[in-house]
Amino acid sequence: QEDKLRYCSKLYTGLGQESWKSLLPPKDVVLKPQRLWSVDAAAPVARQHIAVHDVIEMAPALVVSRHVVENTAVASLAFFWEDWWPKQQQALHDLKMAGHIRVQNPELPDRMMIHHDEDLEEEEFLQKAELNEFDFQDVAVVPLAGSLGLVRRVGKRSSSGLLSANCKLEVVSVSGVQKKKKQGKEEEEEEEGGGGDGKGLVLQLVATQEIEVGQEIRLNMPNSGTWEEMDLLLHALETTGQLIPPYLHEQMENYAQQQDSASWGGEL
Repeated sequence: QEDKLRYCSKLYTGLGQESWKSLLPPKDVVLKPQRLWSVDAAAPVARQHIAVHDVIEMAPALVVSRHVVENTAVASLAFFWEDWWPKQQQALHDLKMAGHIRVQNPELPDRMMIHHDEDLEEEEFLQKAELNEFDFQDVAVVPLAGSLGLVRRVGKRSSSGLLSANCKLEVVSVSGVQKKKKQGKEEEEEEEGGGGDGKGLVLQLVATQEIEVGQEIRLNMPNSGTWEEMDLLLHALETTGQLIPPYLHEQMENYAQQQDSASWGGEL
């Protein structure tokens, strides 16, 4: 019961009761409408009161070559090296050194392929790929479960009002999560970065302030996608009949304005 309270997702996103009823689901779909939110939640919101330092949601993550997700809808849901805070970058580095991170497509990285060192023998190059050596600038971290990837990102700068962040991401190993579950309250919890023998990466969304029921979850990290990548995500959500987060259109508009400003600046 304690693990359930601590580790089960505290956010909600998706159709509400009224929308679900209007869809007239097939008879073989078994779902009690009362388990749904009363209204639609196109962007993740708090399903319960969340205290400071509470784990809002956890998701396993896949580390893949950057070129695999660039120019796809997934890019807007992923995290790249330049998105992370220094503490998160250090945690990723520590996890890599401890052998917890393995890139899933060893033919990476794109940058190494393009800027292949002429002095690096082909055999040595292939050996580096086999040993899974990589630079973090060449990979992306993709959350694999839940709604973590759809949480609104409001940037690294602290802001006031409706767009201030109320959560952060912590990067830990699978074994780090397992160790915390075994330790209990009275024992010291493992720091970000983790340890142990378990392989794999876990992203933890942690509250930095109290969040009330129904309040939007907002992460203190920048958007990852370009306008084209966000547009691909938009069309993917529309095609699969999912709700469109209202902030997605706003982010696309802001990105377009920034690009326009940059182009005007370049012409001066």
